[in-house]
Amino acid sequence: MGNKFKLGILVNSLNFGGNERSAINIAKHLPENIEVSIIVQENIDSIPFDGRVISLNLSCREGYAAKAVNSIRRLHRLKKIVRKEKFDCLFIILPVSNIINYAKYGCKKIVSCREYGDLVVHSKFYRQMAASSDCIVFNSLQQQLYFQKKYPALKSKCKTVYNILDIDNIVSMTKEQPEQKFLDFTKDKKTIISVGRFAEQKAFCHLLKSFKLISMKDENARLVMLGDGELRNKIENLIHQLKLDDKVLLMGFQKELYKYVANADVFVLPSYSEGFPNVLIEALACGTPVVAVNCPSGPAEILSPDNPHKIKHGFRISEYGIRSMEFTRDENAWNYRSFDEAHKSFANAVLTLLQNENLRNELGRKGRQRAESFRAEPIIREWEKIFR
Repeated sequence: MGNKFKLGILVNSLNFGGNERSAINIAKHLPENIEVSIIVQENIDSIPFDGRVISLNLSCREGYAAKAVNSIRRLHRLKKIVRKEKFDCLFIILPVSNIINYAKYGCKKIVSCREYGDLVVHSKFYRQMAASSDCIVFNSLQQQLYFQKKYPALKSKCKTVYNILDIDNIVSMTKEQPEQKFLDFTKDKKTIISVGRFAEQKAFCHLLKSFKLISMKDENARLVMLGDGELRNKIENLIHQLKLDDKVLLMGFQKELYKYVANADVFVLPSYSEGFPNVLIEALACGTPVVAVNCPSGPAEILSPDNPHKIKHGFRISEYGIRSMEFTRDENAWNYRSFDEAHKSFANAVLTLLQNENLRNELGRKGRQRAESFRAEPIIREWEKIFR
């Protein structure tokens, strides 16, 4: 035990989310000569993890002043834990606003950038975060190139490492039986499925408006949405306004989402922006063909790695899936009467798959092959180099 390299990975919680799943996948696949501890800010456990977990043991507090006090207390507690555990490296996966990202801990410190939109809005903070750290890791090359162009002096600290997927686990879980509610709703129907938090960034308002156009052309089309969040009431209201109550099923958060994705005809990703969307690769691993908005960043690198160019109009059938033009974030986003070219493009992309079984099978097969690129072995070697 004494000569093991000691690594701490700090996340907000073990709640159901892409960052948390990424942290656990890294921890699970590192070699035995690296002793890993997951450090959590909040005691929320949704993702099963058999390894060592250290909690900062501070519950969330409401109000700006209370949250500021909590942040300082967490920072002091974290510094004590780092000293006590004698970590050789601390890897932080937290929002850029958290002061923990900027402190010194007496060991190697790695920080991360996980979402393109946040990087654009808070680039100055990411600059400060990178400057105070040994390395900043991006999960898509597009993010790294954006950051390096803006801050060339920090280029030597920048790395891109893609997310790890447990492909074998995903494939095994696709064989499980979905809930009867899902089976009844989708029986003899063409099923479209989405996964994600009900948050503005995910652009589910545009998905629903695009689905309205789909349903007008294919009465057998159904939409299943896995997820929940602060916009649930707005989403339910928009479903009602669009008269889609009998054609959209909200399933809430599902820990075991793969059995649902594998039993859908098309997986969709409508986001305004992403980092490197795990769920898109997970859908590919399930063998489900995908339609994704060509948002920054991730979808182009995943679906069209050799030709990741912007799509200004319409949609493009890429090597591993279909990419559609970006949605516009404006005052009409939630207006159920407002439709534009992007909605028509996304709807037509989905309809292209729903109406062409051969194309669905081909992209499903190629997508499964693409997902193999994100197996742990080559990626974990990159993480080892960075941590050491």
